[in-house]
Amino acid sequence: MKIRIAIMSAALAVVGFSACGDDTSGIDGGTAYAVSAGDYNVTNAQATTDSCNLLEGYQAAGKQVHVTDTNGVFGFDFGYYANDPVGPSDAKTIATAVLDGNTFGQAVAANYTAAFDDGCVLNIQRTVTGDLVADNTASLTLTASIAPDVTSQADCSGDSPSGTDTECNSTITFTATLAQ
Repeated sequence: MKIRIAIMSAALAVVGFSACGDDTSGIDGGTAYAVSAGDYNVTNAQATTDSCNLLEGYQAAGKQVHVTDTNGVFGFDFGYYANDPVGPSDAKTIATAVLDGNTFGQAVAANYTAAFDDGCVLNIQRTVTGDLVADNTASLTLTASIAPDVTSQADCSGDSPSGTDTECNSTITFTATLAQ
């Protein structure tokens, strides 16, 4: 289970950027920061809630996030469970947010399931919001909810990142800076 948690936590930090906000009323009083597509290093991770045990993965050395941009809608690919048949590039696993000035808002949750060999099915939902604080640097908040699917009728305590058969929730804040 710890391996699955580590894989999920590590995978949850993928973010990609490639546009610049067009509203100059940014959080610093007027500067619209640039954001580029690519891999972003994760630092300063903290949790306000972490019953899913995700924080450790965001504090791990070398943790990165990858972000994409489709006409100003940014995709945050936070990864997947190692044996999730959906895979890392499936659109269902990617949370999105719209960049308005320097703020990522209008979040749309990644909402999908991960099935395990023992019959357990977990419902996974993730959203991301945050602000650009400098060129290619963002302060982001990941909100995650993971719960056993009630229709699977399987014991998910060995597969759930919380180690229980009940819903868990995590809110992780971190800084993402474009890797050089």
